[in-house]
Amino acid sequence: MVVNVTWLCIVMATLMAAAQKKDMTASDESAIRELLNAEEFKQEERDELAKLGGLSPAAFPLFARILDDPKEDGSVAVRTLRVLSEIKADRSQFLERAVAKLAHSHPSIRRTAVELLAQIGSERDAAPIVALLWDEAWEIPFATANTLVAIGDRRALTAMDVWLNSSIHYADAAGYAVQRKHVIKCREQLKARLDKEKATKPKP
Repeated sequence: MVVNVTWLCIVMATLMAAAQKKDMTASDESAIRELLNAEEFKQEERDELAKLGGLSPAAFPLFARILDDPKEDGSVAVRTLRVLSEIKADRSQFLERAVAKLAHSHPSIRRTAVELLAQIGSERDAAPIVALLWDEAWEIPFATANTLVAIGDRRALTAMDVWLNSSIHYADAAGYAVQRKHVIKCREQLKARLDKEKATKPKP
């Protein structure tokens, strides 16, 4: 029985790998686009997306075209960025695209780009990210602080201190208080990570 289960796992892994390497057809891409443009994007749509190869590198060419098109519908771009955050593969080809989306006029695109960069970015990408601590859309500084915990450097830590010491006034005072508390927590988490990395770094 153990042998059979092991054999089945190997077969499934092989089939999944083959599916990911398979070129996506035009009809598959069209179906994925429809799912990304659906009125709702729940588990049923995600399951269908997976069947079509939309949760694998096979969909990368389509996703690249979507993110490169300045006329693309905003909700489709947002969902594309979210789907990319779920794919367990090398997504480095989307790094510069995500960085570029930080300047997008659509708040949800800026937020999902920041969230994706927490996974595929590095310390060198922190500079354009910290600017979004001052974003007027209140949820974006939340996402930015989370991303800086993951990939921020000492300068990002300083940027968070600047934000905390600046006289920012939002219309929603209660919301700002919650936001400030979150940034303080993330600032401490970033500092702890950087201190740990410094302590464990081999001395020259």
